[in-house]
Amino acid sequence: MNAATRALGRAESTLRYDNSAARLFRAYRRIKGLPDEISPEEIEGEKLQEYILTAGNYFANRCIARYFNDELEPSNPDNLHCLLPGTLVGYMGKHLLFIRLEVAPTHPDFQHCVNDDDYPTWYTSFRSEFENACNRFQLLHQGDEIFSGHDIHPLYRKTDNDKAGHFPHAKCDFRGVMLYLWKNATRRNKMMEEAAILCDTADAVGRPSESKFGNFSEWYYDWLLQCTNTPWTESKTLRNYGMSRICDDSFYFDWYANMGAFFMCEDGLARDEDQVRKGQMNSVFPSLQDVSNNAVTKRLTAAIRASLDGVPNDIRKKFSAKSLRKGTITEIAMTSFITIIEVCARSGHSTGTCIESYMDAMNPLRSLPAANALH
Repeated sequence: MNAATRALGRAESTLRYDNSAARLFRAYRRIKGLPDEISPEEIEGEKLQEYILTAGNYFANRCIARYFNDELEPSNPDNLHCLLPGTLVGYMGKHLLFIRLEVAPTHPDFQHCVNDDDYPTWYTSFRSEFENACNRFQLLHQGDEIFSGHDIHPLYRKTDNDKAGHFPHAKCDFRGVMLYLWKNATRRNKMMEEAAILCDTADAVGRPSESKFGNFSEWYYDWLLQCTNTPWTESKTLRNYGMSRICDDSFYFDWYANMGAFFMCEDGLARDEDQVRKGQMNSVFPSLQDVSNNAVTKRLTAAIRASLDGVPNDIRKKFSAKSLRKGTITEIAMTSFITIIEVCARSGHSTGTCIESYMDAMNPLRSLPAANALH
């Protein structure tokens, strides 16, 4: 029975659902460099299960827009809703049904399948694990979504070892982003503010949206540690913990240099009457107060990608605001004297033990070893 025959008598909403599943996997296959059409040879034997498991791992670890384009990004920039885990599970099932009916009906995994809702034995456990994985990812990343079909790469502080310029990826580092912003900043284009937010976020190993919670009333200088403590607030739990700030040899990764430039060159300390009335006198970044966490993430992502001047678009899309945290955590973890305790003390992640309840979260000393690793 062909597709046209099966379509007779089916609800329009069901057909749309099937079409969306087909579009999702066409985009996935194109991004992965696979042929547009799946062939029986591609999924023979155990390869069918491997193909579904690989696709499931891909979809469970990224945000897919409800209305997506061929890059799995939002087709409507104003609609930032994600595909729900249940919908992704449904699309996966539809794709497997398509393979069974149209591509490889004689595949051994389908020998006991009769009805449309019959699946291979291995798919039952996979479906449950897949939905749980999708739920975990969306729970952990809510409010910080980056919609992209491409894997997000870490943005390291300095990777420009390619002096001949043969490898565009080598140009993608934090140093290049910050130099671009500093060189092109004017009094009106807000680039010094973006440089300050990026540096503030990267130095704190924070989520992209968490700089908006900075408040001058909580800052103080610790005379014993000889550093400034700027307590950090997590966007997901609103938990506060100490954040020590130390100097760096390079201005582009020096928190003091970037914050000072913003304060002096772009009126970073000025507040208008509307901001005062809204209680933003002590907000470090008043411009972030009236926008959502997701809007802050999008702004930083746009600033990073715009700064990767001369880098091909397919490489540029692999960097986002989340690249900051990926890069800094990786560099901290590579330092010999750092343990998971020191990494988590600065990044805010849980160690998974009850030892945290016995520590003073507001003490900036806890985040100082990781700061030394970065600087």
